[in-house]
Amino acid sequence: RRVLATDMCNVGAVWLNGSCAKASKEVKVGDAISLHYLKGIEEYTILQIPTLKNVPRKDTHLYIAPKTKE
Repeated sequence: RRVLATDMCNVGAVWLNGSCAKASKEVKVGDAISLHYLKGIEEYTILQIPTLKNVPRKDTHLYIAPKTKE
C-alpha cells in the first residue's frame, strides 16, 4: 500500500488541506485528505492517528471519516 500511496502522491492525486501532498508529508488529526481518482474525488478527515502498524479494515472508521458535502 505504501508504494501505491507514494505513486499517487508523485502524480499529484493526493491533496492534504488543499495543497498537493508529498509522500513524506506528516498527517495530523483534523487534516483533510482528498484523493483524486479517474472516477472522481473522495475526501476524508483524519480523526486519529493509529498506534498500530496495520489497522483492520473494520476499524478504519475510527481513524478517518468521509467528509460531508454541504
